[in-house]
Amino acid sequence: MGVGRSQAASVPKPRYGGTLTIGEDIPTTSLDSATQSAGHGTLGGIPLAAIYDPLMRYDTVAKQYTPELAKSLTPNAAYNVWTLQLRPNVKFTDGEVLNAHAVINSITYAESVKTNTELTNLGFIENMKSTGPLTVVFTLTEPYTAFPNILAEKSGDIEAPAYVTELRAGDANATPIGAGPFKVTSFRAAEEITLVRNPNYWAGKPYLAGVKFVYLGTASLLQAYQAGNVNAGVLLSQLIESQVKAAGLPNYVEKDFIGGTILLNNAASSPFNNLDVRKAAVEAINANALNHDVAQGDDAVYTGLIPPTSQWYFKGEPTFPYDPSQATALLQQGEQQTGFNGDVVYTGTTLGGAD
Repeated sequence: MGVGRSQAASVPKPRYGGTLTIGEDIPTTSLDSATQSAGHGTLGGIPLAAIYDPLMRYDTVAKQYTPELAKSLTPNAAYNVWTLQLRPNVKFTDGEVLNAHAVINSITYAESVKTNTELTNLGFIENMKSTGPLTVVFTLTEPYTAFPNILAEKSGDIEAPAYVTELRAGDANATPIGAGPFKVTSFRAAEEITLVRNPNYWAGKPYLAGVKFVYLGTASLLQAYQAGNVNAGVLLSQLIESQVKAAGLPNYVEKDFIGGTILLNNAASSPFNNLDVRKAAVEAINANALNHDVAQGDDAVYTGLIPPTSQWYFKGEPTFPYDPSQATALLQQGEQQTGFNGDVVYTGTTLGGAD
């Protein structure tokens, strides 16, 4: 969720100047988009969009992807070839022109880093080629209608050729160079990032003179906001949501995450290859009890695949509410077929607000 100062009833004409201080409860560990595990919206990745400006962006009002640094992104009929046209006269903060070569060079570097995020996002790209100074043609390994999403996230952050050269040479402390509305003046990993406006930004001179991101942790961030030491904050912990609302602080809540997810190994050699065993596992979980114990009852509980808040929800979708008796019966049926007695080995990530 986000917290920020409320606006007056009549919005005044914007003026140039001022520095916005934003508190984060999860640190930014790298400003190299290829090695930063976070996306633009959360998890320490928010500064990336301010520095680089992605090729595409998602318009939450129109509910569609729109060009940002790109002028257009057009698929062929099969959706396996996408043509990217860049805006003319866009420059990086070092003065170099953002062109097709820079795009291919940046994405090729990101592919070479081989982080899990980049392998997932960029694994769809079979090859890239320039068909003009401002045109890149992406050929994908298979049809992919959601390709604009990849270029709207950090994979679409185009790093300047000079910066990529320094990164390839092993200089992890090189100052990032992007084409976004702000440029880096100082960076202390997991502590503070200071940005100043890019006066030559393609969309016009930013009103803010600068933006500062400070890592405080959830509890300290809320205290700093209440004390007026930060102008806004991004909180990922749903446990703090009720405190923010109770304090009457202006806030914006968005719950886009899929929620708690358990992946059941349904390989042919796994007991979960059996449908009855999978159903038993689902119906043995008391989602309301989890919500009470983990989220103090503040979270939404739904036992189907697609929640009613989703645009893809459909009436009549099957749900699997908590039913221990039914779970036991299903497990007994599955045990007769597989020999599985219900003992499960669970492997998870470290516990925290992002898990």
